[in-house]
Amino acid sequence: MDAGFPQRRLSVQARSWNSWIQNLYAVPVAGGMPTPLPIDGAVGLATFGPDGHSIAYNRIFRNFRTWKRYNGGLAQQVFTYDFNSHALKQLTNWSGTNTSPMWYGARIYYLSDQDAHRRANIWVLDTDTKQTRQVTHFNDYDIDFPALGGDAIAFQQGGKLYRLDLPSEHIEEVPLTIPDDGPRMRARVANVKSEIAQSIRRARWISRWRRTASGPYSRRAAISSACRQKMARRAI
Repeated sequence: MDAGFPQRRLSVQARSWNSWIQNLYAVPVAGGMPTPLPIDGAVGLATFGPDGHSIAYNRIFRNFRTWKRYNGGLAQQVFTYDFNSHALKQLTNWSGTNTSPMWYGARIYYLSDQDAHRRANIWVLDTDTKQTRQVTHFNDYDIDFPALGGDAIAFQQGGKLYRLDLPSEHIEEVPLTIPDDGPRMRARVANVKSEIAQSIRRARWISRWRRTASGPYSRRAAISSACRQKMARRAI
């Protein structure tokens, strides 16, 4: 089993009868059928450890929910599971969000909202000392969907992309430019028939409204109102 895991990648699939319960599969990089891993169905985001037979993962998947500063029954914790010994250990105990584990050497980076501002920032747990500390300190917007690749973590925050270098933990913004040919700004022939017809109908309605407002019906309403006020004064 140890030799097989490093050559495979993970794929999380939902059971059709319950989208809250996820199954964890191993898929050969070279191609082939997915194989279910020997772990229960309570699997969220997961990452392999350096030993090749352990994972750090969430047992709850709710990462596409829009909840902020959530504390409740679906609060996420980070666990480790060893496929050889079948040992399950809980690493975090913050009552809010602890998700997106990323195992790098003896450190497990993860996303948590346990700072004073309750913003989702990247934290790190030392697997030897079990000590945690905050790595990023954004106060305005949450970090979304961090991903570990090589010696860096990429993440989105406030509409910008960032790169967290490892192991130095130096953060730098990744400039991003999306080329655009400006198709909607080019000169073109457009069919405005419906817009013209709508403008004509609107002009006719305004014209009728103005004639009614200055016509005999409006004078009758004004006279009727004056009579009512006069009768009210007499009654007093």
